[in-house]
Amino acid sequence: MIFTLESDEHVILIARRHWFKPALETLVLGFSLLAPLLVSSIVLSVPEISQSIDNPAILIIILTLGWFFVVWNMIFVIWTNHLLDVMVLTNLHVIDIEQVRLWNREISTLNLEKIQDISSKSDGIIAHFLDYGDLEIQTAGSITNFIVKNIQRPDALRQKINERINERLDTLRL
Repeated sequence: MIFTLESDEHVILIARRHWFKPALETLVLGFSLLAPLLVSSIVLSVPEISQSIDNPAILIIILTLGWFFVVWNMIFVIWTNHLLDVMVLTNLHVIDIEQVRLWNREISTLNLEKIQDISSKSDGIIAHFLDYGDLEIQTAGSITNFIVKNIQRPDALRQKINERINERLDTLRL
């Protein structure tokens, strides 16, 4: 685990970002795999270019393989970032782990006692039907708002956090 829990702390739930955004990016990149076909047809149709190159087929194969390698790496980074983004709810904290880039991670921790308001929103018909959206947690003090984007089931998550806050306040009052 990349964060340490306190001695009396335990994980209640783990929520992940929704799969739709990285799937859409992967689909777009999948269509970009057709670019070498377009470029090679242009290169072979212009006689001045195809005659100036000794063996245009080998050049096209090398460039196509290079392009496939670049696209494959982009897809790998998209899914790695997606799979490493997670929000953890414990009995004491809300922890947001966001993989910003391949070697850059941000971990934000928020005490349940500092939460003042939680709102969830789903923008658009696709987000509504696939049940994903943003979760915004407003806090007391000078801490900036805690925003978790494209999270699965944001309304259920908001309710679960509210239940945890109420349980935590009840235990503090006793």
